[in-house]
Amino acid sequence: MSENKKSFALGYSFIGHSFLSYMFLAFVLVAVSNNVLPSFYDIVPEGFAAAFGGADRAMLFVNTLCAVFSAIVGIFMGQWVDRKGPKQVLVIGYIVGGINYIVFPFAHSAGFPLLVVCLAMTHTSMLAYCQMTTQSLVAHWFNKKKGFALGFSAVGIPVGNAVFSFVYTSIVSSLTVNGDDTLGVRIGLWAFGIALVVMGIVSSFWVRNTPAEVGLTPDNLPIENKEGSVENRSYKFREVAATPKVWLVIAIYGLLNCSVIACVAQLVQYIMERGDFGDNAGTAVTIMSVGALAGIAGGFIISFMDQKMGTKKATVLYCIASVIVYLAMAFIKTDSIAVLVILCMLAFILNGAPAPLLPSMTLTIFGPESFNSVSKIATPIACICRSCGYYVVALFMIEAGGMDKWTGVYTGLALLCAISLVLICLCKTNRTEIRTRTESGDIFAMGEVYFGFNTAFQSDVRKIKELIYGRGNNGLYVDGRIPEADIREIVEAGTYVPAGVDVRPWHFVALSDPETIEDLRRKMHAGVIPFAAKLRERFPGHPELKKDTEEFLASLDTAPLVVMAFTDYPVEGNDLAKEVKQIGSAFQNMLLKAYGKGIGSYWLTSPIAAGAAPNLKAQFMPESEGEFIGMVTFGYYDTASKGVTVKKGEVKYL
Repeated sequence: MSENKKSFALGYSFIGHSFLSYMFLAFVLVAVSNNVLPSFYDIVPEGFAAAFGGADRAMLFVNTLCAVFSAIVGIFMGQWVDRKGPKQVLVIGYIVGGINYIVFPFAHSAGFPLLVVCLAMTHTSMLAYCQMTTQSLVAHWFNKKKGFALGFSAVGIPVGNAVFSFVYTSIVSSLTVNGDDTLGVRIGLWAFGIALVVMGIVSSFWVRNTPAEVGLTPDNLPIENKEGSVENRSYKFREVAATPKVWLVIAIYGLLNCSVIACVAQLVQYIMERGDFGDNAGTAVTIMSVGALAGIAGGFIISFMDQKMGTKKATVLYCIASVIVYLAMAFIKTDSIAVLVILCMLAFILNGAPAPLLPSMTLTIFGPESFNSVSKIATPIACICRSCGYYVVALFMIEAGGMDKWTGVYTGLALLCAISLVLICLCKTNRTEIRTRTESGDIFAMGEVYFGFNTAFQSDVRKIKELIYGRGNNGLYVDGRIPEADIREIVEAGTYVPAGVDVRPWHFVALSDPETIEDLRRKMHAGVIPFAAKLRERFPGHPELKKDTEEFLASLDTAPLVVMAFTDYPVEGNDLAKEVKQIGSAFQNMLLKAYGKGIGSYWLTSPIAAGAAPNLKAQFMPESEGEFIGMVTFGYYDTASKGVTVKKGEVKYL
């Protein structure tokens, strides 16, 4: 196995990490509403319960409000993820969520307000360690294979549904004494709390926001394929909100999320009443757990469809299947355990699909470079729609038109999926730019061309001044190796310069191997210092020779990356001047690209003045007949940028 493939095992491990995150998400969406909250019905104030027609419906309302609150907080989480990456939010979410589960059981004695606070924190932490972060993590590590990566990750939802509800119920039932399950509830929630805290601690060492942090590229593709480089674009909230297609995507998958949670949030109660099991929740939980196993197959099916057919076609088929399944659940009345298991299996096959489809569609339409900016709005608002599923169940339970409550519920869910089907058919999946505003604020664009250029780029134009005036550096760097992906992007940027008749007269040599750079340092110190001393003796009126030599050696001593340029054939006179100009343009591209990544640079021609050019050519480009032209060192800044020194009177305006 090659070294790159071994290294990219880290990327594949994040599918497993996301799988675990989705498992804990399933515990919140299904086990909390079906198994945990019924244990707290007795502390719901009687007047509050009566206002909603019972403690169960009152808790559905509270659960909805808490979930909506968490989704609003998720917008701010998304801003954090957009700026800093998902790791910090993910780790904090796991640890806070774990502590919350440890506190949760004390609501039995502390009362209803603590229950509401813990329920809100349950949804908020879940959003932090799963939906706002796993999607960003997977999307940035997998671009071409996004369907499989997101689909396999979301398989954690049905696995969590099958395992966690059964495990939690088993703990509670085994620790119930004289009908009092308080001890079981406490131990069960503490077990999950400890598991979350452990995941948070492990994630702090495990997770890397992007492949570039460890010198890799998305999908482990070579940078030359143009697929291995992702340049993140950060858009403001109002710019994303001004893009209509963002809202169309939210509407489609928000409705599907709502229907999914509405289906499974009260599935135990549905099975108990349709199967005539009375108060025996254990049988219903077992049936639900068996049915949830089918969701594993559903996750693989949807990932295969997404990867092979495209996200739009996969969503269309998913909507059609949802309408059929929900109508079956609405009108099939039976006490047969076999039929109920089949219905549960069909429901859970559908359960995990919206989780990977939303980020996959976001990637398809807006691209990986804009994913975080779109996700910081789309994901929380889609979660608000999903959160409303808890109360949608309560609303659809109202008997109308001669239907019993479960017929009303699942007929309503089928209608939501039918609306989503219409919207996805209207949605065009061509690549779309985020609307951006000019400084004057009077022009909007979505990729249209005005006056010969793409106005979607105008949001980046204002950064050009910062690049030009802020790039200057003193040539001193701190320790820190530059990721391989960044090195390749920097050097590649140098090749994108205008060239007469497309002649590109250069050879670049990029040195990042510490041993090779150390060898270069030793030779430069040994050869340059004596030679520079002779030059100073010969030209005593040129003190800049000493300064150039000192700056050259200081920069070389601390640089983790050195890029040298050579011509690829012998040139002299006017031809040499022309080639130097083109190589100078290439160097300028490299300097700006590096600065955009927070990497400093120092452009050196001192090796020529110090007489080191022949030795450099002999060591690094012996097979070429060309000449050494210049050298640039790169590294992370040691001190603040000095900026560009401007000489007075150097410009004459006529």
